[in-house]
Parts: sequence; structure tokens; C-alpha cells
Amino acid sequence: MYYDPEIRASTASQADDFEETPWSQTRVVRQMDFETAALLRVHLSEDFSSAGSWLDLSKKLKNKGFYLKTNGKNVHLHDCHSHVDVCTCRFLGYPSRQLEARFNETKH
Repeated sequence: MYYDPEIRASTASQADDFEETPWSQTRVVRQMDFETAALLRVHLSEDFSSAGSWLDLSKKLKNKGFYLKTNGKNVHLHDCHSHVDVCTCRFLGYPSRQLEARFNETKH
């Protein structure tokens, strides 16, 4: 969960006995810890390596609760339920350019 100090402060201002704590000043951290990143890579690696097309990859990821979305030049992995941008495909070891080249080859 990401904590926004402004949201925390606005809800806390409703309480009379609010004390400022370090937790309430927590900033958004968009970096996964090493163990979570490794588990995610292992969990999705078979899907990425065995997919034969964008559609095939999308179906495999959807079965695991994820979907892909292009953001500029990169393809990002998103959570199906919260729609949180989890990471890029590059982060998982599958750069967008390599995926595009591989899936575009199968069209011919």
C-alpha cells in the first residue's frame, strides 16, 4: 500500500488527538524489495518465455491477475484488481523491444 502524507494529514485533522508520527510522513516508494521482485520474475517467467504472441501473453498474464499496458516506449505490467503499475517488462527481464521483435516475427 502506498501512503500519501496529504491524505493521512487530512484524515488525521478530523481527529482532535492527532500526533505527527514518522509513519504519517512516509513517501511513496515505487521500488519492490529484492525478494518480491525475484518471486514475481519466477512466477511470470514461464508465461513470458513460452508466449507466442501478444494475445497469448495477455491471456497467460490475465490468468495470473495481471495485464500489460504501453506507457510511452515501455510495456508495463499492471495488477488486474487494483490497476497498479507493478513494473516494466524490462524489470522482469523481457525488454519491450525484444518482445516486439519476437512477436512481430511470428506474424510473417
